[in-house]
Amino acid sequence: MTKYSGLILGMATLVVISGCQLSPSISEAYAGKLRDNLVTRIGQDGTKLFTYSLRLTDPVIGDENRRPTSRKEALRMERESRDLRDLIAEQTELGLEKTLEMSGYCRQGYIELSRLIASDRGEIRGECNEAATAEDRQKFTNHYS
Repeated sequence: MTKYSGLILGMATLVVISGCQLSPSISEAYAGKLRDNLVTRIGQDGTKLFTYSLRLTDPVIGDENRRPTSRKEALRMERESRDLRDLIAEQTELGLEKTLEMSGYCRQGYIELSRLIASDRGEIRGECNEAATAEDRQKFTNHYS
């Protein structure tokens, strides 16, 4: 984990509370329940890779494992699940942009290598457009998971 994780968490919480266009019950229910992490890796050739992940720490919609008893309830549950995936996607993208900006890891942008969005987590893997400098190698220690 980087030293930026706590600050990013606070920013993500603010965005969830203030800027979300999703169902108010969904965004309010998950305020403060998102944790993020940026894992960096610099190759010997100077290639700068990263994995940014965001996850729910405590899912609070209690009926995702329950079977709906009516069509109306099934539609409501489906809509809430879709809203939650949208929230996770939005927060993952925003969190990544803010984390990269604050850390200075990908100063010239990045290429997205893969993306995973689920109702309880999001992950974006990428490669920075610029090669690592000597300062980057000191500042961003490789983390292997």
